[in-house]
Amino acid sequence: MNVPVLVCRCGQRLRAPGAKPGRVGRCPKCGAPLRVPEASAPASVQPSVENDTPSAGYYLEDTLRSGPSRPEAREPRSPAKERSGGSEAKSPTGPAFPPRGGPAWLYPLRGAESLTVVVVLGVAYWIFMVLVPEYCLSVLSDAESMGAAPMGRLIAIISGLPAAILLLPALFYTLQYLGRVLVSSAQGDDRPPRPPDRNFEGFLTGFSPWLLWLLTGAGVGFLPFLVYWVSHGDGAPVSPLVVLVLGLLGLPYAAMALMMTFLHDDAFAAKPAAVLSAIVRLGVSFLAACLAVAAVIGLVFVAFAGAHSLRSSHFWLYIVVALPCWLLAHWAAIVVMRVLGRYYYCRRKLLRWHRKRPRWGVNWGL
Repeated sequence: MNVPVLVCRCGQRLRAPGAKPGRVGRCPKCGAPLRVPEASAPASVQPSVENDTPSAGYYLEDTLRSGPSRPEAREPRSPAKERSGGSEAKSPTGPAFPPRGGPAWLYPLRGAESLTVVVVLGVAYWIFMVLVPEYCLSVLSDAESMGAAPMGRLIAIISGLPAAILLLPALFYTLQYLGRVLVSSAQGDDRPPRPPDRNFEGFLTGFSPWLLWLLTGAGVGFLPFLVYWVSHGDGAPVSPLVVLVLGLLGLPYAAMALMMTFLHDDAFAAKPAAVLSAIVRLGVSFLAACLAVAAVIGLVFVAFAGAHSLRSSHFWLYIVVALPCWLLAHWAAIVVMRVLGRYYYCRRKLLRWHRKRPRWGVNWGL
């Protein structure tokens, strides 16, 4: 008996035995919505062969039978479509946004997966970046007061090494999920994507676009800021106004390069001339989006600065307040990716970065 096999845009093959035509599920690898085609459109379904095994893909029937179809998998309907009786054609680049999808800062509330990512990673970074370092510093201080500084350094290294090792997978996992948020928002998905698999497969490939952006995007856009900061590293006073201005000037370049790295057909499209040309073409609207991103990032910096100011006078209060700061940092990172992804989706016809084929970061392990 032939079993239909659906092929996702990320390359994942999903077997759908007994699935009714028109039913909608989600790819377990990238979270993209998948629709079982009608009998009149067999081109998008590949019949299975006799030696297909369950390892060839995931069974879609579990997704379809687990409950009613999820609201995010349905095609959103605009008021114009309601008035025309559903005659509006679906966008070839993905489902359209609803007229009022809500503000971007509420985006993590639209899925349990995104809330889980915020809470779990926020607590993990709080442990790795606050609790463990503070414990190591207290051990060093006590050892020096007792005249056993070498023993204190040894204990601090033994205590901090596991946290440093676990911090790298947490960082890769965070960047992978943020890349998925950017890509899914650029596709038109109005719900947060599924988190990456909790294993080491694809960690390095998911980190590669971020490394490329760090070199070609952030490294170029924030180069004046870095030069100014390094030149004043010998104790010379740093002007907060100059730091703010240089950061705001480099942010549009870095944001545009990030979008091009993940969403362009060419992974190396974020060249200075191409980035500047895209910024000029978009004009004021892109600068407004960058101001929104800057406001979110500034809120996170203010929260961390306020928490750190409590460290010397109210140490235990600082420890407690640092936890919501890390939760806010992950929330803000998801919101920033959402803002950039949705901005691209609304102007995809103007940018036309995927004229050949939509790569959508698939080659980067997303």
